Amino acid sequence: MRWAIFFGFSTKINFSLNSDFACYVWIVSTVNDHQITLVNMFTQAYFYYILFLPCVVGVCDPDTGPSGVTECFLESLYYNEYQWGTCITDVYIQEKSAGKYRCRDRTRKYCYYQCMLELHDMESGSVYDDCKCENGQEYTESNLTLPSRCYSPSGSGCSWYQDCLERKFKCTGTEDDYAIMFATKFCNLYLQNYHDFSQEGQQWIDAVRKCLQVSLVQTLRPYLSLTCKDVKQIAFDSHIPCYVQPVPESSSISVCNLGASDFFSVFWTIKSSLIMSFDSSGRTIRSMMGALKKCTGSFLKKFNFDGTVRLLKLKLKYFPRLTMRILNGFVDSIAEKLRWQKKGIIWFSDPEINSTTYASSETYMDIYLTDQNVYDLNADNTNVPSNLNTAVNDFKKMAKIGDLNGNIDGFWITILSSQGCLDANCDILSFNITSSNKGVRGDGCMCLLNLMIMVVGIGIFFLSRGS
Repeated sequence: MRWAIFFGFSTKINFSLNSDFACYVWIVSTVNDHQITLVNMFTQAYFYYILFLPCVVGVCDPDTGPSGVTECFLESLYYNEYQWGTCITDVYIQEKSAGKYRCRDRTRKYCYYQCMLELHDMESGSVYDDCKCENGQEYTESNLTLPSRCYSPSGSGCSWYQDCLERKFKCTGTEDDYAIMFATKFCNLYLQNYHDFSQEGQQWIDAVRKCLQVSLVQTLRPYLSLTCKDVKQIAFDSHIPCYVQPVPESSSISVCNLGASDFFSVFWTIKSSLIMSFDSSGRTIRSMMGALKKCTGSFLKKFNFDGTVRLLKLKLKYFPRLTMRILNGFVDSIAEKLRWQKKGIIWFSDPEINSTTYASSETYMDIYLTDQNVYDLNADNTNVPSNLNTAVNDFKKMAKIGDLNGNIDGFWITILSSQGCLDANCDILSFNITSSNKGVRGDGCMCLLNLMIMVVGIGIFFLSRGS
């Protein structure tokens, strides 16, 4: 063992990683005409940080790696316990950290990446249990069951999920097989329809495909004990960051800069995949729409919902026990009554459930509609085009008289009012109707309570008669 020293210069806190460089050194640099040395740098308001990393000579070759070789080391300057460090490509480090970290020696293709930085973005302090190791532990190339290319995916294809992730976790066929089944399906789908997107859309698809794979590389670390459910959660957590800025050094490649045609082609193709579980496809497109709504300059701000996509806003009577699943199920029941699927119409429901909703007796629901032939890449385009005007008019008629209210899992859900929105904020309306209070109203659980009270009352009546 010998000590190597690494340092990085930036206007923000920045660590740089390297290996095979020995001994302690004095750092002298000039910033704004001020000399800084190792003695006084920590008393100045400059973002200079030093990272000491023990390494084994030759294990992580600067040109050949290999990726995945893992060492246990003690970085005493910033941590007081041993932690894992993995030999990995400089490209992966930059992509995983969104450009925050990289190898100090920029000529190196490979260097060590500490567990606390990779998993937790923690530059100092305690070493978490999932990163701890004992002095002398190691995972050499002969201990690894995956090829080195798995640890730094190129993102050029879709086989990484099957060749790398599935080989480690065997999630196919389980309820948590998102990362394998769902991601592979749509990765291939976009490759097959690649030329249907604009140049900007193609760049975004390429970047997101790689970003989503890179975000899952950490699950392959041999010292982690993860389940398929853990992998699924890590995958979902990566979606919004990968949609918004999949390439750290290029803010122009973003869902915020996609045109309407590119975005809706991706969005509605995912939604139409009914063979996938709602948990997978629903959460994915909800994260896409959520990311787009947060963009300050996206097409959505000026989009007119009077053409190929329609937006309905419903005001519902709300009970605190209503879940996202129940509210989405209610919209599915509306779609069944109006026969949207048979008419070639795809829908997406976006319930408004937050901390303020639970204290209210009302909540809102956005429903997006489109013709399957327009944006769904799964469609064979042999169906007769849908008439969205007719679909919206049918909705208005039935909503007004209360025929769309219904019971979902014991909860009676009532539409109080509905609007046709011409813009994303619903500032401009095509209609605004108040619904009739038709049918049974109230909490389905309250109905059961009322029945129990009635039964008890009848029992008391007969008991009193008997006495």
